[in-house]
Amino acid sequence: MSKISNSVNSKPPSGIDFRDELRSWLNKRMRITLTDGRILIGVFLCTDRDQNIIIGSCAEYLNEEEERLKSTKDDQRLLGLAMVGAKHMVSIQIDSS
Repeated sequence: MSKISNSVNSKPPSGIDFRDELRSWLNKRMRITLTDGRILIGVFLCTDRDQNIIIGSCAEYLNEEEERLKSTKDDQRLLGLAMVGAKHMVSIQIDSS
């Protein structure tokens, strides 16, 4: 997964159109780390002008350790469709495969 840092007040570097970047993320798996340590993994569906993100087929994990993400299904909570507020996101990772 490639890591994308989240900064609400960031400006795009010259020559880069974030709309094209967002289009390339459509229907790709995404991992979002929240301020309280939870991790959401799901498929990127859309965003809004306030930088909130909608992810589908979302699962929530309570511990940031990689071992817990690879362990049994009992360690996850299935959310389905979820909206994640921009102010709660610490980092975003996009599955490049």
